[in-house]
Amino acid sequence: VCVCVCCVCGLPLCTMGEAMEGVAPIGKSPGGSSLHHAGGSGLHQFDLDSYISAFTGHGRLQRLLFIAQSNNAEHSNEALEMALQEVKNTRQVASYLTLADIACERWPNFEKDDEWAGRTLEESERRKEKLDIELNDIKQSLIRESVRMALENQCAFLYDCGDLKQASLVCAKMKSYHTTTKHAVDQALMMVKIGLETDNIITVNNYANQGLESDDPVVYSAFSAAR
Repeated sequence: VCVCVCCVCGLPLCTMGEAMEGVAPIGKSPGGSSLHHAGGSGLHQFDLDSYISAFTGHGRLQRLLFIAQSNNAEHSNEALEMALQEVKNTRQVASYLTLADIACERWPNFEKDDEWAGRTLEESERRKEKLDIELNDIKQSLIRESVRMALENQCAFLYDCGDLKQASLVCAKMKSYHTTTKHAVDQALMMVKIGLETDNIITVNNYANQGLESDDPVVYSAFSAAR
């Protein structure tokens, strides 16, 4: 069993490995015939609702997607249903389309919500354009803190949309506009979080090492968890 740590909140994931031992083939959708169940007692001890309640944000969706793609009928279908419901409360259109493709293959009667995807994408594009204009206007003022805050807003928005590559690029620019130690710590934590979600270990190590130089025990502990 592989023991790892949550890339968002640092919680151990050993339960996942234990719960997914002895899996069975994927069954039909909840509206069709009965699902196949694995015979291992360890599998029946896994409670998806209890497990997933420990996570929020990207980490929650990532784990639901992982379970949805697993080779277990009972929990994969349940996780897929939960993920499809939750992802529509976000701006992550790409994640929804990934989940919808899985649902289409698994459940013949599933209908992809193209209207929601198109509307959400258009709204996100308009918001992104507005943030770009605001950033360009603020840069003319040459006020470092205002520029940093504009970049921070842009990074947070891109992260919420699931565009981690662009979020990382914007976040990296914030380094030139720090005016306090807290700004540097906040930016480093964000870069570590994005690096963990994108499996960019070089970025994680570089920014975690910066945090490990701190004399603040809280800051040191946060970055130690990332290492």
